[in-house]
Formats: sequence, C-alpha cells, structure tokens
Amino acid sequence: MERYALAPVKAVAWEGTWGFMVTAVGMVILHFAVGRTESGRHGYFDMREGLGELFGNRRIGISSLLIMVSIGGFNFFGISVTRTVSATSRSTIDTCRTLFIWIVSLGLGWETFKWLQVLGFALLVYGTFLFNELIKPVGCRNRRKADTAAEGEALTRD
Repeated sequence: MERYALAPVKAVAWEGTWGFMVTAVGMVILHFAVGRTESGRHGYFDMREGLGELFGNRRIGISSLLIMVSIGGFNFFGISVTRTVSATSRSTIDTCRTLFIWIVSLGLGWETFKWLQVLGFALLVYGTFLFNELIKPVGCRNRRKADTAAEGEALTRD
C-alpha cells in the first residue's frame, strides 16, 4: 500500500480479476483430474454439474452474485480503511466481518446456532487483539518489560 499508489477500487478489481483467473484454471484442472472420473462425477469437482446448477438454479445464481458483490465491497472498504487509518483497524473490522457473515447465515437458515461457534469467535477476537497488541496476555505483562531491559543491557555490554 505504501509503495504503490493504487486506488482501492482498482486494487479490488485486480484482486477480483486474479481470483477469477486462478479459480477458472483450478476448476478446469480439477475437473479433468477428478471431476471426470467415475467417483468424481456429480461431486465438488464436476465442473459441468456445478455450472449447470449455477446457471440452472436461480437461487444459487443470485446468492453467488450477492456473495461476489459482498466480498468486493468488504475488500474495497478494507483497503480504504487500511489506507486512511491502519492495518490494525482493518484486521479488527475483518474479525467483525466473520460475525456478520455468521449472523446472516443464521438468519437465512444456512446454519444452526451452536455455542462452540460463539467460543470460536471469542477466540478469534482475542487472537486478533493479541496480534495487534491491543491487549496483552495476563501472565506476560512484566515479562515483556524484563525482556526489553535484558536486551538493552546486552546492547550496552557489546
């Protein structure tokens, strides 16, 4: 982001273009490697079956289009936030994206509520906050100061 002056919309467009090309190449390779075999027919890697369902079932087509638009929107706003605020803010917002997707999936009936998912989300938020140094683990507060002091002493001796 610092090295290149690229508008967020253009960055998302390039990301989508490359993602589409990699997915298309991967689909073809997996179709011929797995999807055409006897055990692979009508499975995940049967490209003919998948494209038939995508274009033959209106609900699948619309939900796929909405997913693409939402991913593009999230990435555009994520790049904009990174550019104007910070990467720390973006990673916190991305964590909330997971919660939003889960809530929408619950509302649409695509998933059922499980407390393990709530625990997993809490762990995800905690890990994100730890990584971005927004919080510190309980047992490590004084250890970090001691490590910094020991490093300073070692540099002074050298």
